[in-house]
Amino acid sequence: MDTAHRRFALRMIPYGVHVVTAVDADGRPVAATAHWVTQTSFEPPLVTVALPADGAAYAAIRATNCFALHMLGRDDAAEALAFAVRPAVLEGQTLSGWGFAPSRFSGLPLLNDAPAVLELAVRAVLEFGDHHPVIAEVVEAHVRLPEQERPDAMVLHLRELGETIFYGG
Repeated sequence: MDTAHRRFALRMIPYGVHVVTAVDADGRPVAATAHWVTQTSFEPPLVTVALPADGAAYAAIRATNCFALHMLGRDDAAEALAFAVRPAVLEGQTLSGWGFAPSRFSGLPLLNDAPAVLELAVRAVLEFGDHHPVIAEVVEAHVRLPEQERPDAMVLHLRELGETIFYGG
């Protein structure tokens, strides 16, 4: 296989930028940026999120079987990057400088400024590869801004983070 062709072709897949939050086995909030996200069923409403198998967010999700998926707005690049490389830092009611509050439904940490958030219950995990696909059912949804345009046009896409930032390949 020509690895340059493989890399190029895989980078043609469009990616949104999301933040996943959860609580670890000790009840501490964790967060991470996620790019490999897709809806995979209408009924029940399922979402698949592939997360690094060695990450703190993945470990927390495996321990608790629930997490929140935050859609980021087009102006939320700083929020996405805050959770991209380093583990989230908890200081009071902020994670890496971003305010959050516990969900009244699940207790999961929900970022205050995310335009929309899905609360998810894990239904299956494929433990294969360096990122494990987590299939989860939507159990609660929060939309925090009015629909003014196509919903998929309201969110941050990976290409908007810069010409040299790619995921996949």
